[in-house]
Amino acid sequence: MPDYLGYGVNRDTHPFALGRLNAPAGRDLILATRELLTRLGRTAGPALYVTGYSEGGGNALWLGRFLEETGDPTLRPTLITAMSGPYDITGATAHSFLEPQPAYVDNLIDKPFFIGFAAVGAAGVTGRPLATMLRPEFAHETTAALANPDSDEAVEAQLLGAAILDMDYLRLPDLAPQPRRLMQPAFLDALTTGDRSDPTIRLWADNDNLDWTPKAPIYVLGVIQDAVVPFASRGYPLPAGYGTVPPPYGAGNAENLVRRMRARGLDRRQVAWLGFDGAVTGLPGMPLQTMDHDLGFVYCGVLAARSFNARGLAGLPMRPDPR
Repeated sequence: MPDYLGYGVNRDTHPFALGRLNAPAGRDLILATRELLTRLGRTAGPALYVTGYSEGGGNALWLGRFLEETGDPTLRPTLITAMSGPYDITGATAHSFLEPQPAYVDNLIDKPFFIGFAAVGAAGVTGRPLATMLRPEFAHETTAALANPDSDEAVEAQLLGAAILDMDYLRLPDLAPQPRRLMQPAFLDALTTGDRSDPTIRLWADNDNLDWTPKAPIYVLGVIQDAVVPFASRGYPLPAGYGTVPPPYGAGNAENLVRRMRARGLDRRQVAWLGFDGAVTGLPGMPLQTMDHDLGFVYCGVLAARSFNARGLAGLPMRPDPR
């Protein structure tokens, strides 16, 4: 578990979801582990497996890229298994802040936290005032919430309460969240158009991770209907028997990653993906995903372990290429 900037003894702002900036922490973890093993008189095998989930999934893909770009053969990854990460921040991830929102419980709770945390990270890196991205009331609540040493769940609850009470975050009668109401209009325009003259959009674009050619095989895992970090687009509906609720967004991080890497000539022996179908059942005004972003970690973790045991992609389940 990398000791990221902003965690442990480090008091800097954590660059949330900025994998290019978080990758060195993963490299340092590898070096420190090897040094510790030497001191203990132990040895590590030559294989090096990289994985992570959610923000860690985005960081894992960046770490694999970072390790390959060092040119150090002792740091060359054997396999990269990236799970449910924001690989396409200015594309699929940004769209998930802007498109009509599914009223899934995990999405309802997590969006204020993710938007606030990402804005704080961008402000810490760029030096811009937080209130140029977030509406002043929400910027104030976000600063106060993230300054407290509470659990993520307590911070999520505080930000959700502020969003509902002060920002008109919920649309009635369907209780669909409205994350647009948390952000400043000018920043929303920049996010919508991908305007790289905006310092945050420029920073996020620099942390997109679609266009590179890995040497190690990559296995990309997630929940197809993930409403928090979109994995695939609406082209992947629920299977028969689960109802008619479509995937929530028009673009997916993993789908876009696979498309780009196919365009670079990487085939299924080099880059493979597998999305689990999340069963969705409807309640009045509030659909519930039974396999949501959090629970998906269990299923993805099992497949990550299988991929490490296989030392590659041969024989692993995978989906056909994106349509």
